Amino acid sequence: MRVIPVPEFVVYAAATVALATFGAWSFLRLKAFLNGEGPIAHTLYMLSHFVIFGTGYLLIEDITYGWLVINIWHNAQYVLFVWLFNTNKFKEGESTKARLLSKLSQPQNRIWYFGFCIALSTVIYASISVSISAAFAEVAGTIGPGDLFGHQLPPLHWSTATSGKCASHQSRKRWKLKRVPH
Repeated sequence: MRVIPVPEFVVYAAATVALATFGAWSFLRLKAFLNGEGPIAHTLYMLSHFVIFGTGYLLIEDITYGWLVINIWHNAQYVLFVWLFNTNKFKEGESTKARLLSKLSQPQNRIWYFGFCIALSTVIYASISVSISAAFAEVAGTIGPGDLFGHQLPPLHWSTATSGKCASHQSRKRWKLKRVPH
């Protein structure tokens, strides 16, 4: 893996600032809780950030997998925010203007909401993958879908990388094996 060289003193300076900031935040939160004014939801939200980023960047040795952990957490968090927004939007019940969304956004349907999101995104991304494969079948060996999307979708790119080769190169290899002769 190629990385930008960073002087050791810069790494230690950044770590010192990060730890000092975390210490100050922890002190202020503890003080707020002792005064009975601690914001529970926000504190848990921030702690989830610290745990995930600490895990992704410090505990997982391979940065590509660490980044993937952070990205999956971020995506799950985003879906949760959207669900909370939609739950609030349709708090009066189901709407005739958005029947499916309003039904899925009711609190008792949260499992269906998340399941629908996963199913829909699977269909969409599978369709994109099939479309790209079909579109580039004629120019196999010159450009692959990984070349176009591998660098725009880092989690996909990095999670499929093995043996030191990026996903775009692996895609090109598979592509050549599937090419239809003229």
